[in-house]
Amino acid sequence: MSAEKRWKGYFVGFTYPWLFYGVEEYKELISRAGLADSKGYGTRWKRIAESVGAHSFLPYTARLPEALRDNFIKEVASAYVRQQPPDEIGRIHVQMVRLEVEATL
Repeated sequence: MSAEKRWKGYFVGFTYPWLFYGVEEYKELISRAGLADSKGYGTRWKRIAESVGAHSFLPYTARLPEALRDNFIKEVASAYVRQQPPDEIGRIHVQMVRLEVEATL
């Protein structure tokens, strides 16, 4: 959505502020921190979205004038639903991966 003509001017120079490391990156960070016995677990799960909240889009909406934020969120949500239609009872499923890491001193 941020590349579409209507929105792209707000996202010039934008970089996503959060990092999502994989198991190998966490193993390296754990080792450099002096920790040992690291175990990384990637867990796939589905989240069922009952609604779309503005907090989900915070890194993006912070770039927009406040008056445009709701419209941006609605357009993103509509585009997602077009690609991932609701199930038979109207729920929206979002594929996610949660990485759990365990390390000891």
